[in-house]
Amino acid sequence: MSAQAPEGALSPSLAVADTVIVSAILVGAQRAREAELLKRYDIHLRGKSLVLSFATVAELRYGAFKGPWSESRRQAMEEWFSDTVTIVMPDNDLVNVCANLRDTCRKNGHALCDKIHDSDRWIASTAIRYSIPLISDDGIFRDVPGLTLLQVRAGQTAQS
Repeated sequence: MSAQAPEGALSPSLAVADTVIVSAILVGAQRAREAELLKRYDIHLRGKSLVLSFATVAELRYGAFKGPWSESRRQAMEEWFSDTVTIVMPDNDLVNVCANLRDTCRKNGHALCDKIHDSDRWIASTAIRYSIPLISDDGIFRDVPGLTLLQVRAGQTAQS
């Protein structure tokens, strides 16, 4: 899939991936932690076209600058973005979903409303806005209203 898709989305072959999952994909089996994560999440990643929130892309680019990554490694990441995923930029509807999600989480006492989770909220809002499940290993996404979460805890076997 290249830079297409969302519009109205709702396809079983699509999934939003959060920053930790995408980082593991980019690192691959080079590190044991990422290799284990990819193995656990293979059932949810296999056959899926990935959709990324602009917030995930910003976090990954920041990590590359902070790294510092080599120019060739940054270029490989940018090519992967261009050739493999759809990046969702904010529009008015997504901004409304994000604001509503923050308020709902505040009312429900869910930590996703906290400022420290701004990027996570954008990622969750992208999944909610387009009715696409979110693949994440981050506990902050558990019990988020309106979010379909594909998550496999360490030591568990994934169920499809």
